[in-house]
Amino acid sequence: MRLAQDKETGRALAVKETLKTRLRSAKNVQKVFNERTLLAGVGHPLIVDFYGTCQDLEKLYLVMEYVQGGEMRSLLNKRGRLTTAEIRFYAAEVTSVLSYLHSQGIVYRDLKPENVLIAQAGHIKLTDFGCAKKLRNGERTFTLCGTPEYLAPEILTRSGHDFAVDWWTVGIFLHELLTGTSPFTAESAYDTYSNIISTAYIPPKEAENKTQSLLTGLLHKNPHHRITGEKVLSHSFFAGLDWQHLETLRPAYIPVVKTELDDCHFEWFEEEQEVEGEIRNQTVLREY
Repeated sequence: MRLAQDKETGRALAVKETLKTRLRSAKNVQKVFNERTLLAGVGHPLIVDFYGTCQDLEKLYLVMEYVQGGEMRSLLNKRGRLTTAEIRFYAAEVTSVLSYLHSQGIVYRDLKPENVLIAQAGHIKLTDFGCAKKLRNGERTFTLCGTPEYLAPEILTRSGHDFAVDWWTVGIFLHELLTGTSPFTAESAYDTYSNIISTAYIPPKEAENKTQSLLTGLLHKNPHHRITGEKVLSHSFFAGLDWQHLETLRPAYIPVVKTELDDCHFEWFEEEQEVEGEIRNQTVLREY
């Protein structure tokens, strides 16, 4: 991702670059066009604004709004962990965005701190729709897509998945905000996957009862028993929250921004590599 500036208006822009040499298959090309189509078709105040695409001989470019507060990962790196009040704020905004996407038939599949940006006013902006996919009513998909530590069990067991995988990622996301680490991480990817599939989730002891209840419900390994959609919105963790007026919530943190091109809230760190592919014929580690 690059920071750019519109020569005519002076507006700061974020530009996602893709080398054409990396698009060696029709499937990879389709992924780029799919991200563009989905970004152009959504409209939500907590999703990054999409401005358009362009290309040169070497690269394709997606042009989006520049969100100056940086990534949630950077904030988490500075803090180590967040308070329950802060987590409730971010959980509410993330839940609102995913509920909207699901209402549009879109499964996001890549929630993680790196993809949650913080705007100048303190509210979030969801970015990176490279793993998002449009699903028909009742449809399941078998594509392996997402970040290893955030993959839901049904993705790894090739049993087919739908919108429930996004609620699993909400659970992983909230656990990481609360503790500073994701719950199933191991030294190798294989061991991480094994933990996701077979190791029972235990919520952190320091979490309040309502928080533990929400986490346990979101991180149920069987998607048919996982809390999703309206059950998440009506959970006691969000008691008293006005879902129709989230913009009135007081932000948990407001970044200090000096200029429109200020990039002080972004930092370099090693990002978890995403995985993608078909897993219909891969070995099942163990069924839940």
